[in-house]
Amino acid sequence: MDIAHLPIVQAVGRLLRAGAGNVLDIGCGNGALLKRIIEHRPGAVPFGIDRGATAIAHARVNIPEFAANLSIGEIFETPAPIWAAKRQYDVVIVMPGRLLEVDRETADC
Repeated sequence: MDIAHLPIVQAVGRLLRAGAGNVLDIGCGNGALLKRIIEHRPGAVPFGIDRGATAIAHARVNIPEFAANLSIGEIFETPAPIWAAKRQYDVVIVMPGRLLEVDRETADC
């Protein structure tokens, strides 16, 4: 996975101003990508959401110092935990396939 994550980690590093900023991973799974990002850019503050409670539990073990930033939920919920705080994100990561997991009307919103 490290090799697969490398281009994303490098791109996020280029996008963050001075190496710092909020990074949101939608469908973060076990947090492995977020962990790589903060290793590459220590000023990055990771946030993640995943609908799998087990995945988020693993993510909280992988990056325990940011466990409070990891939420169980659906991005299309109103309000989704990631949007409720009205937090701004410098970089948002989502795999396009996530939009295939919902009906067209929901994906278009």
